[in-house]
This record gives sequence, structure tokens and C-alpha cells, in this order.
Amino acid sequence: MILAVDAGNTRVKGALVGSSGVVPIFTLATASVPAEPWALSKVLETSGTKLRRVEGVVVCSVVPELDRPLSSALRRATGHPALFVRHTWRFPFRVGVAKPAKLGADRLCAAAGALGPRRENAIVVDIGSAVTVDLVTAREFRGGLIMPGPGLGLWALGNYARRLPKIAPRKVSARFPKRFNDTEPSMILGVQLGVVGAIAEAVRELRRVSGRSPSVFVTGGGARLVVGRLPRGWVWDPHLVSKGVYRVWRLNRVCPPATAGRADPTKKRP
Repeated sequence: MILAVDAGNTRVKGALVGSSGVVPIFTLATASVPAEPWALSKVLETSGTKLRRVEGVVVCSVVPELDRPLSSALRRATGHPALFVRHTWRFPFRVGVAKPAKLGADRLCAAAGALGPRRENAIVVDIGSAVTVDLVTAREFRGGLIMPGPGLGLWALGNYARRLPKIAPRKVSARFPKRFNDTEPSMILGVQLGVVGAIAEAVRELRRVSGRSPSVFVTGGGARLVVGRLPRGWVWDPHLVSKGVYRVWRLNRVCPPATAGRADPTKKRP
């Protein structure tokens, strides 16, 4: 069992992950980690008994400035150095994109979580601040499409259209507005349906390009806002990234590549 940490642009989530499943431990706002590092330490202290049983700590992060505070707090809480997933790690697929170093670790881990022992093809939809729709065929990660998420769409409307209101993301719920005769519900409904339509079209395009019809997996903190409008045959798994982190860790634990993990950010260079 490991402590898997998924550090995204909006939230940082930690979960205990092992062969028996996923147990969520904490969720924090990303902005609070560098601003209030004691908050993370306090959350970890409350789970001290559980954390002492972990075999390792693995972080999937798309926010580089969190590396140092996360590494320090996680090491104090668990006694294990935090390993950060990099594109140089081994994955249960080949990485077939032009510039792997620029690929978000969350996209790779979500794809790893979607591919089971026998699955070779998948389309992975991750809905957060941004939405990514990625394609894996014949165990090759081929990249995908990137678009704004629901919250980012509302932010753009509120900040760039002078007469439109700024709507807080917390006002957007999984229940779609039933009316569009006022500005605020019109914006929320428009953004939600826009994201749903864009995702559906992206999946159609990736299926067309691949010449196959892979299963579709949906994850991400923003998924609950639109998942009710997505096709029923798609699989919603909120723990897809954490499962992928665990699977990638198992692949790399016995004989990790020389560049598998970044040096502990809390240690000073000689």
C-alpha cells in the first residue's frame, strides 16, 4: 500500500492505494499548500496511524511549486521520501508523443489507471481546470486534445466579457439549470453543455483517427458537474489517477530507471 498524492491546479488529493482498492485520506485547495503549509501537516497528522503502514509515497503533480512543501510534509508524516512521477518512468504503455517531457504526469497516470492487465485500448477523459481527452491504442499513449474545463470557461466569460457577471465555481453544480432566461443560468448552462459537446466530439474524433472503438473512462474533480449528460456506457472513476499512480509505482519499484524520481527538494545540494 502506498500514499498516492494527486496534485492538480485546483486541488491536492491524497489516498491510500493498494491491491484491495483506494481509500481517500485528504483533499486540500492547491493554493493553500504553499500559503498555509501547516494545514497539510495537520491533515497528515490526523491520519498518522494509517500512514505509518505505507510502503512508499508517490506524487503525481502538475504544479512544480508544490514539490518542495509536499515533499517536506509527506516525509515528516510517513518517514518515506516522496517520489514524483516523471515521463522517464516505466508505464504500462509506450509514450508516443513528440515531446514526452512536456506531458502532464496526471495524463500518464490516468491512462495507466484505465488500462487493466488485459486492456490495450482506452480513451481517458480527465475533467478539471482543463479537460484532456487522451487516446491509448495497442498500449501506446498517443496524446489527445486539451480544452478549458467548466470553471475556466466561466472565468473567461466573467473576466473578458465586460457585461457578463463573474460567477464563482462553487455556484456550478451537477444539476444543470432548467432555464436560460437570465444571464447567470444562461452562462452556467452554456458552459456545461459546451464542455459536454466538446468532450463527445473529441471522443468521436479519437475513435475515428484510431479506427477503433475503445472504452471511455472519465475522471477528474470537475467530472461530477457534467457526468450526468455523458453517454451511459462511459466509465466514471474518480480514483483513476490514484490507481494509475499505484500501478506505475509497482512497475518501477523493483528496478527503477536512473532518472525515475527527482531528488528530494528539501535537501540542499552540497
